[in-house]
Amino acid sequence: MRSGLGSIGGAPAALTDLLARTRYALSDRAALHVLGAAGIVLFLLGVGAAVASGDLKIVAILIGLLAAPFLIALALRRPFLFPYGLYVVLVPFDNLLSLGSGGTLTKVTGALTILAVVIAIVRGRRIVRPAVTVPIAIVYAFWMLLTTFWAVDFGLAMQDVTTTFSLVALFVVLSIAPVEERDLRTICLMIVISGMAAALYGIWYFHQNPLSLDGRLFVDVSGRRIDPNGFADSLLAPFALALVGLVQSRRIHTLLGSLAALAVLGEGVLITLSREAMLACVAVALVVVLMSRRRLFALALMIPALALILLFVPAVLTRLTDALSTGGAGRTSIWQVDVHAWLQHPIFGWGAGSAFQAYSANLLRVAPHDFAGWDRPPHNVPLNLLLDGGLIGFLLVAACYVLMFRQLARIPRGDRLYDLRVAFTAAFVAIGIVSLFIDNATEKYVWLVLCSIAQLRVVARARSAPIEQLRGP
Repeated sequence: MRSGLGSIGGAPAALTDLLARTRYALSDRAALHVLGAAGIVLFLLGVGAAVASGDLKIVAILIGLLAAPFLIALALRRPFLFPYGLYVVLVPFDNLLSLGSGGTLTKVTGALTILAVVIAIVRGRRIVRPAVTVPIAIVYAFWMLLTTFWAVDFGLAMQDVTTTFSLVALFVVLSIAPVEERDLRTICLMIVISGMAAALYGIWYFHQNPLSLDGRLFVDVSGRRIDPNGFADSLLAPFALALVGLVQSRRIHTLLGSLAALAVLGEGVLITLSREAMLACVAVALVVVLMSRRRLFALALMIPALALILLFVPAVLTRLTDALSTGGAGRTSIWQVDVHAWLQHPIFGWGAGSAFQAYSANLLRVAPHDFAGWDRPPHNVPLNLLLDGGLIGFLLVAACYVLMFRQLARIPRGDRLYDLRVAFTAAFVAIGIVSLFIDNATEKYVWLVLCSIAQLRVVARARSAPIEQLRGP
């Protein structure tokens, strides 16, 4: 009996010793190289066999199974490269990645990012004291949840609230997680690469499919659509980063790479003929010129480029002049009705997801000069916030918007992070401009900019104070 008890008691010690020996063996670089090479060979053999079978589902499942150990290891060591890096790459294609039931592959990747970053925080036992924007964002999310009690359609309200909570959760986690400058710059590179990939896909789709009636890009793949305005707006942050890279370039490969990125991204915006996005691109250029030390160089690049665009793409001027004659494609009439609807519930709003119903309920009462149809969205984020969350919801978001600029302003000129400050200031201004003409409050490309600004704050503050003492607006 004693020998039996002794063997049972010795099992944990033996297991601990085995784990220690395994960890020591894996710490050897030669062993790691052998295991990595063996894994790559097995991966390629498996993919080849699956492709030969002709069943794409088997290919996807096999690739997932074979890649899982490597991806899990990467997620544990560098969660900002994976899964967050994958999330960044998928953002421009979000509407094409539907998995059914309102979910997308991007949303799943975002959930995995939250899990991986939280594990990294727990393992590292380090947490960054959040900026004031974090509790305000949390209060806003719960306020929108509260408004579901008086929302017109509870189902639609919960869809909006669920999306808001998932985006706020990602923002909160990335705001309190320590991140290195190299990871942040890698994320910025991924933003540019994903924007270029989306633009190239849009250009290919535009030239391979029949043109729409107004000659704009409308992506429609098996019923999954990307609105041309949303497509163009998702390219604004990559455009800002590429433009700053060009203006700040000191090496030929950086100069050429930035020029190529701007050419692709600019074409991606132009084929949509999105007035708001084109206006936002001009705003990006102005911000970069005003904040950059190389203003003359920037102007020497941008003025000829703008002249060439107006000369060779006359549809741009046509679209801009049409906006004046049509009231922004009927937007002014929609705003007239929405303002009347908001005044009925100015403080608490109509409830989450109720902007459509609020518009339709007041359309005949206002009877605008131009009839834009029933159940129209506000095409304006401030109005959408006022309708859904009332003045309370609007003020919470406005406070976050102002405080985000304060966070960026804390990075002084001459700091090595100043280029990122300029890029994200320009991107944030651009997002603010397009939000006046489209409902993008829950679009992932908007929150990608917000998360990047939050991570920039973390990197900037980490150099001037211990992690546990980090404070900020």
